[in-house]
Amino acid sequence: AGSSQVNVVRSTAEFFGLNIIVQAGNEGNFQLNGNPALIPAAAFAPVPNTGGVWLAAQINYNTVDVPVGTNNLITNSTDVFSVGLINGGASTGTRFGYFSEFSGKIFVNAGTDLIVCANDTAQLTGSVTGGATTGIWTSNGSGTFVPNNTVLNAQYVPSNGDILAGNVTLTLASTSICFPETDQVNITFTPAPTANAGVDQTVCGNNPTVSLNGSVTIATGGVWSGGAGTFAPNAAVLNATYTPTAGEISGGLLTLYLTTTGNGTCYPEVDSMVVTFGPAPTANAGINQSVCENNPNVTLAGLVTVATGG
Repeated sequence: AGSSQVNVVRSTAEFFGLNIIVQAGNEGNFQLNGNPALIPAAAFAPVPNTGGVWLAAQINYNTVDVPVGTNNLITNSTDVFSVGLINGGASTGTRFGYFSEFSGKIFVNAGTDLIVCANDTAQLTGSVTGGATTGIWTSNGSGTFVPNNTVLNAQYVPSNGDILAGNVTLTLASTSICFPETDQVNITFTPAPTANAGVDQTVCGNNPTVSLNGSVTIATGGVWSGGAGTFAPNAAVLNATYTPTAGEISGGLLTLYLTTTGNGTCYPEVDSMVVTFGPAPTANAGINQSVCENNPNVTLAGLVTVATGG
């Protein structure tokens, strides 16, 4: 525990000194009133019996560097620290203050690792307790947090890149005046179902039965929908036949949908195909004719439409 910054005030012009303790490796990152030269790394020495893990400095200041009656800010940019203040003399007595602001130990839990379908989002269950109650999520991927990355129970929406990679690691870091504690959760993406309703078809108005050729992957089945006609033998058969209604035929156009079923933890996927009903062929043999018995040749004038011949 400790503080990343502490404010102190010099009460008198008498002796003024600071005793500072910090973990080794951070002694070169102090500033006093924005001036790193006033708390130099060279002033620190190992604290006895700590194996060099902790360093301490005792630094005295004149009234130019630390004026009487002014606020003085001590900061460290990489770790928390503890500081004691001594100010006074033989005539007025000595004042001692311990100015570090301690908070409780911070506990961060990013939740258990998740397995999520590629067409779903990941529900996060992060928590930050103890000396902090807020946190921020980050990702080593390129997805997004909804509603934002400071909500501990946000949802993570994976990007196409995340899904292609197969997994992503999210980090939850505490946010407070103390240096952050972190925890991570790994999300693995499983393939999503696919639905393929087949190619669009054009059928004749006098032979309008549609032979369907749907297919699915990952899911265990599929179901057809979208028409007012009938599916044979039923709508759950991928290669069923569809018989349209008279209204659908006269309308000229129909869209059928194939939706995956048996999706496990995934959301269903949907694909569609368009059926166009073309006009039926016509045949016209011409008008009835009467010919003379001695001139029996008959000149025909047949006509067909849509068909290529007759």
